[in-house]
Amino acid sequence: GYYMLPSDHVFVPWNSFHGFNPGHIITDDFLPIYTLLSYFNLTDKELAMIHIDLPDNNSTRRWDNCQNHWKLCKPYMERFLPLIGTELRKTSTQFT
Repeated sequence: GYYMLPSDHVFVPWNSFHGFNPGHIITDDFLPIYTLLSYFNLTDKELAMIHIDLPDNNSTRRWDNCQNHWKLCKPYMERFLPLIGTELRKTSTQFT
């Protein structure tokens, strides 16, 4: 089987690196998402954002990831997600 989103939604998997820094969250996370949405004429769609959690092993660099600093990242997510048309409560992550 498969799952299909309604035609007015777009699936956006993402990961925030250093998301407790406003410069990183805007330029490294949200600007590329918005740029891709704009390029494919999807800015009018409802976002189905799924935060991708990195595996917990020695081969990944998650020391500056929101997984390890959620309390620092959350205020910036709440403040800046509306810039790309969504809210933290409308995203999926194990930390919300």
